[in-house]
Amino acid sequence: MPQDDWYPELDAAVRAAGFHTSGLEDMGSWRRTTVASKRCDWYLTGNSFWVGFVGERCVLGTWGCRLYELPEVKRLASFCIDWLREAPTPTLPDFADSVRAAYGLRPIQQETLDRWVAEAR
Repeated sequence: MPQDDWYPELDAAVRAAGFHTSGLEDMGSWRRTTVASKRCDWYLTGNSFWVGFVGERCVLGTWGCRLYELPEVKRLASFCIDWLREAPTPTLPDFADSVRAAYGLRPIQQETLDRWVAEAR
C-alpha cells in the first residue's frame, strides 16, 4: 500500500481555504480523495474531482473521465485551491485550459494509470 503522507497536508490546506476533502478512498493498491468546493450535511457538492498518488506519481481525475499527472507534486494543494476558486460550481467534466497550462498537467489514458498501478504493487 502506498504511503498516505500527502493526505493530512492536503486536507489541512484545502480546509483552510474553505473547501473540503472526503477522506481517503481505498482503490486497492493506492488511495485517493475527492476534493470539493462545498459540503452539505452528509455529502460533498459543488465542483469536485479526485486526487491520489500511485507510487510517486500524483494523479488527478475528473468525473468527466479525464485523467492527468501533476508533475510538480509539491503544488498539489495550490492546484486544488486555485481550481475550486476559479470554478466553485457546478462540477465540470474537465479542468480549464488555463489551469492545466499553469500547472503543467499531463493528460494520461486509463491504460497508463492501470500500468502505473501494476508497477507500484
